[in-house]
Amino acid sequence: MHILIIEDEKRNFNRLKRLLEEIDGTFRIDGPLASIVEAVEWLQAHPAPELIFADIRLSDGLSFDVLRRTAVPSPVIFTTAYDEYAIQAFKYNSFDYLLKPVKADELAAAMEVPAYTLKATIDRYNELCEKGVDEDFGKRADRMAPVKQPPFYAAKMPTLGYQTFYGSVCCDYNMHAVDMDNRPIPGLYVGGTIMGSRFWHIYPNTTMGMNHAGALCYGRLAAKNAVAGI
Repeated sequence: MHILIIEDEKRNFNRLKRLLEEIDGTFRIDGPLASIVEAVEWLQAHPAPELIFADIRLSDGLSFDVLRRTAVPSPVIFTTAYDEYAIQAFKYNSFDYLLKPVKADELAAAMEVPAYTLKATIDRYNELCEKGVDEDFGKRADRMAPVKQPPFYAAKMPTLGYQTFYGSVCCDYNMHAVDMDNRPIPGLYVGGTIMGSRFWHIYPNTTMGMNHAGALCYGRLAAKNAVAGI
């Protein structure tokens, strides 16, 4: 799908682009177009995209002027912090109008999931956050944060298998596995995915290849130390 984003705030563009790419990495995304002039010139010089995300207030006016001047046939999703343009928006091929910050029920509709189920899930999680105990999935209390303050974002995720351990066998600086008292266990080394003690408070899963690189690096160190008897 070819998507065009008309948005005058680079931060909002980056967030929306990232969300769309997480939903489907094959999306071809153009933008940001920050002004009426820029958007009109782009639409006149290129084939119409299959979908447009448009902020309403741009740097030099309203995005309605872009659509009026170009008569673009593409469906439009308006994203804005202002509600007074909702009626006018539906004159311009709009099939959704999302207010910033996006609320959970609006997000549910855009995701095509039951709003009641999404709300119940969020309410249950917030209840557990207040208790300080995750009774459903066993998440550590210091990792729990309530979902209350919008904007909210969502991405469709495929079904995944088990990818990696987090924590696992604790070890010391020389890759020795350690016991409950943090004493090295003679002759026992760890490396790769099973190795614990690599991260302190958070697993930085936005850094691609980190687990692979860690397996190569610490696996090599464990092997060298084992051969040397360190």
